[in-house]
Amino acid sequence: MSTNTISFTADAFKAHPRPRVGEKPITRRRDGARHQQVTFYANTISLSLSKSFKGQRFNQVIGHWPAMSISAFEKLANERLAQIEQGYYNKASSILVGDFFIDYVLPM
Repeated sequence: MSTNTISFTADAFKAHPRPRVGEKPITRRRDGARHQQVTFYANTISLSLSKSFKGQRFNQVIGHWPAMSISAFEKLANERLAQIEQGYYNKASSILVGDFFIDYVLPM
C-alpha cells in the first residue's frame, strides 16, 4: 500500500488521522480502484469519484461516511463511472460554430 492509497474499511477510516479545523483536507485513493477516493476533513469524511475521460475531468462527491455505507458507495460509484464512460455526462457537446449560429443566434 502506498502512502496515497487506503483500504476502504470502517477500521481504516476510523484509524486515519484527521486534519485540524482550517488545515488542508487529506485525500487518499482506494486500493485497487483508482477512481474512487476518500477525503478526510476535520469533521467529515467524503467519498468521491475522480475520472478523466476524453479530455474532461469529472470529480463528484457521492456521499459521506458513515451516513453512506462503503458498499453503497462502491455500487453508486461503479454506476456513475459506467455512465461517464458511456458519455452521459459530456460537459462539452460537439457543436459546430455554424450550427450554433443558425440554431441560437438567428432565431433571436
